[in-house]
Amino acid sequence: MALLPDFPPFNVHEDANAGRRWKKWLTRFERLLCGLNITADKRKTALLLHYAGPDVDDIHDTLPTSGNEDYKTVVDQYFSPQTNVAFEVFNFHQAKQKPDESLDSYHTRLRHLSQTCEFSDPDKEIKDHIILTCTSDSLRGRALRDNMDLPNLMKTGRALEISDRQAGQVEK
Repeated sequence: MALLPDFPPFNVHEDANAGRRWKKWLTRFERLLCGLNITADKRKTALLLHYAGPDVDDIHDTLPTSGNEDYKTVVDQYFSPQTNVAFEVFNFHQAKQKPDESLDSYHTRLRHLSQTCEFSDPDKEIKDHIILTCTSDSLRGRALRDNMDLPNLMKTGRALEISDRQAGQVEK
């Protein structure tokens, strides 16, 4: 008998934003399935319900078609909570760069937040938001003056962070 690797269950009741957490958990779970070379729907569904934990299993048992073993149907139709796009956009626009947060970390956080916003051009939205909310006045000034795209904004921001750090060391 093969031993199953450890994998954390999905906490259904952790907070009100289960949709984003479910997508993240499911992505990690599907990597596990790939690593274990599991391709049959029946086995994928069985492992999904096993690893997701008793709360998800209980939800599955209450559904009218709980005998359905089609993995994609179980994942998409039953356990992917609806996303409130307006609320996700609100959360995106509330984000501000923290004083000790690097531009790359901030960019990653905004990229993550933008995934559920259904923006037609996420790069433009992220670029504009970085310009408006970053902690670097120098970067904001350059971005407004030079009308940069997101890759150039990030490149310039990294260079400014490095030069600020180096200048601080020299000034000591």
